[in-house]
Order: sequence, then C-alpha cells, then structure tokens
Amino acid sequence: AVVLSLAVIATQPRAPYLPSYGVWATWIVGLPYWILGCILASRHSARSRPRATGITMWCWRLGVWAGASMASALLFHANVGYPWTMLVFGIAAFAWLRLEIAWHREHAPWRILEWAGTWSYSIYAMHLPLIEILERHGVARGATIMRQTIFIVAVLAGCYAFFLLVEKPAHWLSRRVS
Repeated sequence: AVVLSLAVIATQPRAPYLPSYGVWATWIVGLPYWILGCILASRHSARSRPRATGITMWCWRLGVWAGASMASALLFHANVGYPWTMLVFGIAAFAWLRLEIAWHREHAPWRILEWAGTWSYSIYAMHLPLIEILERHGVARGATIMRQTIFIVAVLAGCYAFFLLVEKPAHWLSRRVS
C-alpha cells in the first residue's frame, strides 16, 4: 500500500492535499492509513493491551499535536504537501490511537470531550458547506478576533444542528433496522 501510495504521490509531488489526486487516485494515496485504521478496528477487542501512564499519554498527545502542526508548517512554509508528511504522521497517529484505545479501556473519558466526540464527524462533513453559506451571507473570514470568533461559533453551531437533524436520527434508524 505504501509503495502504491508513493507511486501516485510521485505523479504530482507538489500536490498540497490528498484529494489533489482526484477521485480515482486519492484512495490509493490514503490506502496505507485506511489499512492502519482497519488494524486498529480489528484489534480493538483483542486482549493485548499496551500499557501507558498518564504522563506517557500526554506526551503522545502533545507529540501528535506537534506533528500535525509541523505538517501544516511544512505545507504552508516549505511547500511540502500532506501526501508526503502523512506517510510519517499516519504511523505516529496509529501508535497514539492504539494507546488511546487501551487507555480508555481502563480510564473514563472526560464527559465534555465524550459529548463533543459524538457530533465531531459533523464538523468534518459540514464545515466547508457552512463556510460557503456564511461567506455568501456576508459573514466574511476576516483577520479580526471578533470575526473569527463569530465564524467559529457559527460553524460549530451549524455542525451541531446538522448532527441533531441528520446524523443522530440516521444512527437511531440504523440501530433500529439492524
């Protein structure tokens, strides 16, 4: 999967984002990370449990945050796109998520983060359409703190509304049908 991904990345080495390769090739670029996700999902119920302390977990969390920040910095300041940096970051994210899964088998998550996690996919699915709607209705993305705050709050509220109106009922229906 990594060799195939590299072959596709090499066709457009300056591409900034994974979707830059189009519908027919983006899946190949993302295949290594999808396989890692499958490994995590299939081993989620396995008995082997990696051990970590609270300090270790926070080091991993901060390390992943720093890695994501570094990938963004490389994209915006060195013209190194996410297709290249994801090759390293994906492996680090896999290792971190493996520890997180094991950690949360023995430690309850923070309630506020658990609540936010229930609707966080809506942010991924809806932020771009909501941004477009806000811009078309005069809520411009400006440099001022007030505009940015209004923008973020509006997008979060819209994403949460989407979750309540679309995702939550769809989840309920899928559980009923299954």
